[in-house]
Amino acid sequence: MVASSFLWRCGIILLVLTCCFMPLSTSSLNQEDPNVCSHWESYSVTIQESYAHPFDQIYYTSCTDILNWFKCTRHRHAIKMAHLLLLDDIAERALRTQQQLPVKRGFYSIAGLHNVIGAIDCTHVRIKAPSPDPFPYLNRKQYHSINVQVICDFDNHLLNGVSRFPGGAHDSYILQNSSVGMCLEQGAAGAAWLIAHCAEKCVHGRCLAPSTCQCEPGWGGPDCSSACDSNHWGPHCSNHCQCQNSALCNPITGACICQPGYRGWRCEEICVASTYGNGCQQKCQCQNGATCNHVTGECKCSPGYLGAFCEDLCLPGKHGQQCEERCPCQNGGVCHHVTGECSCPAGWMGTVCGQPCLEGRFGRKCSQECQCLNGGTCFSSSGQCFCSPGYTGE
Repeated sequence: MVASSFLWRCGIILLVLTCCFMPLSTSSLNQEDPNVCSHWESYSVTIQESYAHPFDQIYYTSCTDILNWFKCTRHRHAIKMAHLLLLDDIAERALRTQQQLPVKRGFYSIAGLHNVIGAIDCTHVRIKAPSPDPFPYLNRKQYHSINVQVICDFDNHLLNGVSRFPGGAHDSYILQNSSVGMCLEQGAAGAAWLIAHCAEKCVHGRCLAPSTCQCEPGWGGPDCSSACDSNHWGPHCSNHCQCQNSALCNPITGACICQPGYRGWRCEEICVASTYGNGCQQKCQCQNGATCNHVTGECKCSPGYLGAFCEDLCLPGKHGQQCEERCPCQNGGVCHHVTGECSCPAGWMGTVCGQPCLEGRFGRKCSQECQCLNGGTCFSSSGQCFCSPGYTGE
């Protein structure tokens, strides 16, 4: 509150200087002064407006007149600016070594601010639209002006002024392109600070220059009140996130917060085999060559297996992926739970065990030769002989 009040008073000084005809003059600069910054310049321009007569300005104030609803009319005579001498860099005292210490002490005593060598602000001085190119002088309030930058000390003494920029110039641009700004960029003031006034409060940041907020990481917008969106991070949300696979981006650091199942600096890789979940920290429990979903840990069974962890074989009569295929085997043949290949019982052969063994053969896969004599035939399953009439024996 103290600092804000001070800036307001400093602005009043500028208003008095520009509207009440107090001359702005520049004392000659002593080249022998131990200036922190050797860069300085002097620049002036004269703007004239002619108004023959004063005018009556009506305004209202609060009062005790109940009949007028506590509002009273007041009059004051004003003369519009007839002649204004605008000087650039009125004085460079703000950066003189011998001036810094008492100014710093003054700011600390009134506001508790450390290492402050001046308070900076800008204001618009209305002018007639200049010709032939009035557009640069049109400010954001849609009138033509000169945008004047001043620096005051703790006691409202004017330290520095810049008045050569048109109203369309942003406050921060003026600071950057003034001699004071250039000196500060070069580190001429050391660890000292200029405190600035921002028209709107810097919600998540600090006022760096007149009406210019420096946002904290994770915040953006003119007044640093807007959180970064999901694709940006850092001060003023100026950095683009590099995260992949729907990963969250830390709005302050830009670090990627991976979704379950992903890893890597940009979350560009899935979990390695046998791991899944947040940070790929959970162990898969799948069996029999099953694969594990890198996100949920759900098992995808190999053909021929079923169960939550793929721990069971397909039920009889089934085979294949998810045990959904029916076995084609006949005559008691059993199919392989993975391939569906039929394993025929003794006495049968063929792809689906649909053919009996040829005459003279028996057993599994009809691989054995019958031993029956005298025209006897053998059973295809066991090889037992069935004798012709008139013969006996095994």
